[in-house]
Amino acid sequence: MQVLLICSLFALATIVLCMFWPRIGRIFYGLFFLAMAGVNIYFFSNNPTTYATAADNALIPAYKILFELVVGAAPAFFALLLIAYEIALGLLLLSQGRYVRWGIIMAITFLLGITPMAVETLGNIGMALALGLLLRMDYPRAFLENVWRRGRTVPRRAA
Repeated sequence: MQVLLICSLFALATIVLCMFWPRIGRIFYGLFFLAMAGVNIYFFSNNPTTYATAADNALIPAYKILFELVVGAAPAFFALLLIAYEIALGLLLLSQGRYVRWGIIMAITFLLGITPMAVETLGNIGMALALGLLLRMDYPRAFLENVWRRGRTVPRRAA
């Protein structure tokens, strides 16, 4: 339960972030999903069979059965698919325009989809809500474009 409390507080903090500073929230979640891909690369490199038992404490019994049958049959393939999906989410969230919207929708779907895996993942509902708040904005520029523009000095025309 302590993990659930920590995850819920994290979700609450990101709700506040996305509510008041949505552009920063978008960047945070883009980097978050890229970092989570890195975490999964670490787990995959140490023991790819970990993913087959990821839903052992699932809140919905069908999740446990699904993971045993589908993921258990090819845990390495599933792990690589998960890593690729998280990288795609991160890159979409850091991009611009409709790609950001697609990234937000895909991230919400992903978080809600994995929520029934365990009590600890119930905090994902708050994270999905935070991402939903990001749909209020348009994102005409990519993250790297914003970084590049801030560091660049534009010469002024002579009057």
